[in-house]
Amino acid sequence: MPKLILVWLTSILALVLSADGFATHESPQTPGGSTTAARPSDGGSSAQAENRGIARPETIEGQKLTASEILKRLVPEEQAIAQRLFSLGAALGTDVSGPAAHIVSVNLAGRSITQADLEPIGRLRELRSLVLDGTPITDVGLVYIAPLLKLEQIYLNGTQITGAGLAILAELPNLRVIEAAGTRITDRGITFLVGLQHLESLALGGTLVTDQAMPEIGKIATLRFLDLRFTRIGTPGLRGLATLRLQYLNLMGTRVDDEGLGVLATMDSLRELYLPPAITDQGLKQLLALKDLEYLGLAGTRITDEGTRFLAGFANLKGLNLSGTQISDEGLKPLMALKNLQFVDLSRTLITDKAAQAVGSWEKLVYLNVDDTKVGDNFISQICQRLPLESLALARTLVTDAAAEALAKCRTLKLLIASDSRMTSDGVAALAKQMPQTQIVYNLSRSSKN
Repeated sequence: MPKLILVWLTSILALVLSADGFATHESPQTPGGSTTAARPSDGGSSAQAENRGIARPETIEGQKLTASEILKRLVPEEQAIAQRLFSLGAALGTDVSGPAAHIVSVNLAGRSITQADLEPIGRLRELRSLVLDGTPITDVGLVYIAPLLKLEQIYLNGTQITGAGLAILAELPNLRVIEAAGTRITDRGITFLVGLQHLESLALGGTLVTDQAMPEIGKIATLRFLDLRFTRIGTPGLRGLATLRLQYLNLMGTRVDDEGLGVLATMDSLRELYLPPAITDQGLKQLLALKDLEYLGLAGTRITDEGTRFLAGFANLKGLNLSGTQISDEGLKPLMALKNLQFVDLSRTLITDKAAQAVGSWEKLVYLNVDDTKVGDNFISQICQRLPLESLALARTLVTDAAAEALAKCRTLKLLIASDSRMTSDGVAALAKQMPQTQIVYNLSRSSKN
């Protein structure tokens, strides 16, 4: 089958007004504040998540296509559906690799749609991806998409679906991704998913599932990405997942404790892991069996300087989130052994300028967050020339205008966040002239102004 060429069309307005014929879109930044992810692209969500709704121009055989040309190439029965979906504010992905184009993805995230608005979508028989995050859709609406037998990905985060909705999805044989975080799904509904033979990614964060549902999830042998954050899952539930070959597991905000890490230690396929607040240094020691772990999220846990000597054993770590822990300068020293780190979040820790010794040793580091710490100008001067940083967050630190010269030497920097630091607006303006390639985010809160 020819490779799909996706053209994202964000709105009917883009079709008419785009000066060069292409729909365009700039991804919004989310500046300031710590994240819960061990890498900024994740945000704590599934590593499988697609880049949804981003408009981009495409070419076929070197020839540019305009959005209006793509509409003309749609098969006749889909043209009217496309116009209807545009009127609802949808973003559409279109396969234009053949003589006749088909709509293969629909993004209606956040739109005020009705259940009946899904009826025309149910007639898009080539549809592969459907995004309904944050819409008022219920189980009733999902009845309309039952004919979509080629659907591979569905995103229902923040909707009103229940287990009855999962029963409908269970009849779609090619589903690989189901995201249903923040919905009304309970343990009973999970049983419907067991028969999906291609399901790889499942997000149930903030739902009503408990330990009782975990043995059912454990029967989905193809599952590789599982997000259970902020559910009532505890250590007993983890035992029901032990046979899965998971690569990604998010347990933030759950009831899992140190005892549960003994179960996780047997899941040697894990590459990305996010842990809940109850985890301590001693629990962390049990995870050393996970030799291939690449991303580890410990935000808000009870990890201290004592535990970092265990972290030093994860030689393949590329991303590490220690935000909101009691880690100090001394605790970072054992981490100098981690030579593959690319993404590190140290926000809301106890570090100072002395942390520069350890941070500066991570020669592959491209993302660093030190928001809400006591790092200052000396820290900046020691790390900027040594690291290939692309993103640096300094909000609410002790950094002043005196660090401008050092910051200007960060030639690879694409994003700098300096909100509520001790830099002045004049200093930031001058720095911006020296760093035209860098987006600088600088805001002052009311408390800072006072």
